Parts: sequence; C-alpha cells; structure tokens
Amino acid sequence: MEKRRVGRPSMGLTRQVKLTLPEEDWKIIEELIEKKEADGFSDYFRQLHQSSIRERRVADKWKSL
Repeated sequence: MEKRRVGRPSMGLTRQVKLTLPEEDWKIIEELIEKKEADGFSDYFRQLHQSSIRERRVADKWKSL
C-alpha cells in the first residue's frame, strides 16, 4: 500500500542561508511582504531568483542572435 503524501508538494532542495543586508533593505522587503507582493521572505527571494534566471535567459537569447 502506497503512503499518501500530505501537505504542499516539494519545490526542490531546501538550503539554509544567512544573509546580511542593510536595515533599509530589510524594511523594504518587509513592506513588500505586508503589501502581499510576496508570501514571506522565502517567497520574496524565490521570486528574485526566478526573475534573475529569466533575465539571464533573455540576455543569452539576444546574444545568440
């Protein structure tokens, strides 16, 4: 009998990161979270990473033309 998974599906590997940013940057991130532009710190940095990856792909595509 197969076990039924409970909860949110895995998005990938989890790594703990300690990040030092200026206090003003943390305030901006917290404001974005309060405005619901991100669900939390993890979601904010996940969005930032995905945006960076998309930009790199577009830049690479333009370079290859």
